[in-house]
Amino acid sequence: MSIETHPCLRTIEGERVPLTGVSATGRLNGLLFELTVEQHYRNTSSHVIETVYTFPTPLHAVLLAFEMELNGTKHVATAFGRQQAERKYENAIDEGDSAALLVDNGNGLYTVNVANLKPGEDAVVRYRYVELLRAHRTQVRLNLPTVIAPRYGNPADAQLQGPAIPGADLLIEYPFTLRVDIADITDAARVTSPSHAITATPNANGLTVTLGNESLLDRDAVLIVDHVELPASTMIAPDGEGFVALASAALPATEADNRPLTLKLLLDCSGSMAGDSIEAAKRALVQMLAGLHDTDRVSLTRFGSDVEHVTEGLEPGDAHSIKPVTRIVQRMNADMGGTNMAEAITATLAIPVPKGAAADLVLITDGEVYNVDDVVALAKRSGHRLFVIAIGAAPNEALARKVSEHTGGACDFVAAGEQVEPAMLRMFGRLRSMPRRIENIDWSTTPEWTAPLPTAVFPNDTIHLLAGFRTRPASPVIVTIIGNEVGNKASNDAHAMLTLPLAAPPVGDVLPRLAAARRLSALPEEAARDLAVKYQLVSAHTSLVLVAQRADADKVQGLPDTIAVPHMLAEGWGGAGQARHRSFDLPSPMFLRLSAELAEGPRRNFCMETAPFVSSPPPPGSDDALDDLAAGKTCDLPDSLRSAILVAVAQALAAGQRLPENVDALHALCPLPEDIRAFFEALCISIGANSSHITASDFIEALLRFLDRDEGRLDDLLPPLGSSQARRFRKIRRQLELLVRIEQAATP
Repeated sequence: MSIETHPCLRTIEGERVPLTGVSATGRLNGLLFELTVEQHYRNTSSHVIETVYTFPTPLHAVLLAFEMELNGTKHVATAFGRQQAERKYENAIDEGDSAALLVDNGNGLYTVNVANLKPGEDAVVRYRYVELLRAHRTQVRLNLPTVIAPRYGNPADAQLQGPAIPGADLLIEYPFTLRVDIADITDAARVTSPSHAITATPNANGLTVTLGNESLLDRDAVLIVDHVELPASTMIAPDGEGFVALASAALPATEADNRPLTLKLLLDCSGSMAGDSIEAAKRALVQMLAGLHDTDRVSLTRFGSDVEHVTEGLEPGDAHSIKPVTRIVQRMNADMGGTNMAEAITATLAIPVPKGAAADLVLITDGEVYNVDDVVALAKRSGHRLFVIAIGAAPNEALARKVSEHTGGACDFVAAGEQVEPAMLRMFGRLRSMPRRIENIDWSTTPEWTAPLPTAVFPNDTIHLLAGFRTRPASPVIVTIIGNEVGNKASNDAHAMLTLPLAAPPVGDVLPRLAAARRLSALPEEAARDLAVKYQLVSAHTSLVLVAQRADADKVQGLPDTIAVPHMLAEGWGGAGQARHRSFDLPSPMFLRLSAELAEGPRRNFCMETAPFVSSPPPPGSDDALDDLAAGKTCDLPDSLRSAILVAVAQALAAGQRLPENVDALHALCPLPEDIRAFFEALCISIGANSSHITASDFIEALLRFLDRDEGRLDDLLPPLGSSQARRFRKIRRQLELLVRIEQAATP
């Protein structure tokens, strides 16, 4: 079968999609979960390609291995500092070899690049991660992110640029298979899934759980496992010449855990919540209002592009006050546009609180925003605890966990179509509990290092503690937990002392590498990079890279065409179908309106970019300048003007101004002759017309780097390029080199 007739996926624009499907196999042993994921690629085009695919993992997952099978031969990746890894990847491309690069974008998002995949070639990208789960009582929620829903804001806030920005396409369907072996559980009734139809069959050590045959990569896979018992324990494993210990336990509830509440409820009514998500959010909110006592106080705010306070400040939690608020909630819709979360949190925090009271903010959202770190920083400064109920088929776990963990709060998850009552019961238990913290840990041996402690401890929730030792601890770990002061009171009922006996460690190097990953955030940059390289971890400071060398006769000539691999649209997003019944035949009016908004401004709103960047000649435009450009006309740029542009931009950046975002802004900084200004405008339009990934600001930055290539005036002022961004700019630079000539002239 020829490449041209081989069955392949295509986007709405008719572009071929090299990703053919994803499969995963995992093992759950108590609270330790390992998963191996395979991404299957095939180049069905007639040209050499580079694929770029950004995918999610659990926020606290630790990626342990990365490899690629190319035409049946396996190649294993090695961790290097980020810049060194990118250079190895770029050098391999320049030398005509194939290569793969895995980059950590932060907040659970990774980008994998596979370069120089020839027509007809197959590649399997395989990565393995481990996650330390937390239980509530004996129940464990296993959440496997598979899809990134469209998010509000600027992708650059999430360190994403160009083809790495996760787009979505309505026509794409990726098959997804999953098998998870669960140890020490034999009763299939103890494993359920709110996201998929599952089959559980006995094996020699427990159960094997698989998804239904027609599963797709359009929603997170969720398994809920109900253990008979999860005892407190301490596992100790060798770590080089020393040892690493993991102590795990759950704190029991006490009579002190029934305190009155001062709650500020914040409901996300942005367009992405339409459909399943807003209905689940409303049910959750009604449950929360119904669980209030007369002694509680509550406010309610909803938000999207704007913020609307439903109540006038904090109101009593009695039935008389709550009944009208409940009726308003039941009539709410996801009709408020974008997701200006930082503004909404700021407005909610500003609601006055009675003197001596400590207010908690409860956020109900799908979390589909890019500026996670900005929201987290705002929450940390607030003085409030933030509790998050993350709703939907593919909620942003990073926002929910980081906002809650950094403020001493907690988060819970409700999949689309899942009953909300269990999550509400868990959340009320945390809210009403006396605030607690860890006061002391007796490891029996002085540790050389300890991982950062949790900011808060809640009854019935698991805590994990990690430390490293020169000599092996020989006694159980004793953890002392005390109640935080609330107002002027501190409750002795909230104090506890937990004894965590020694238990058998996991096999292999999983525990030492997991512990190393937990330490990185507390280390200086250079020390964190060295530790990540030592334990071969991908991190903010390191990337994983592999090179598949080709024989001389098989080398690739020239640069590959870059293909940004789109995601399926997350099921139920914006009201597009329901998670239990896949259907795009009758999308909601809100979804249709949002789709129109996306088409108009994807970089400033939800991002649904799909078309790859292809370095073909620019097509003819509608004006004379663009017609001349398409005909091959070039531009002679005086060296004096080139120098003036660089000086003006360097001075502006040094003064704290932003990089020019279009030709008009560049002209405002450094006046351009009319013919050159028109030429740049036409060139910007021409290059952008070939790719939904190229914006005017991208063109200006590429132009400045091109003009600055021999002098380096902007090197210290412009941000460093990531590999995928560098690849885009190299393509633009090739066009600029052909079309813009620098005339060497004396500087006036």
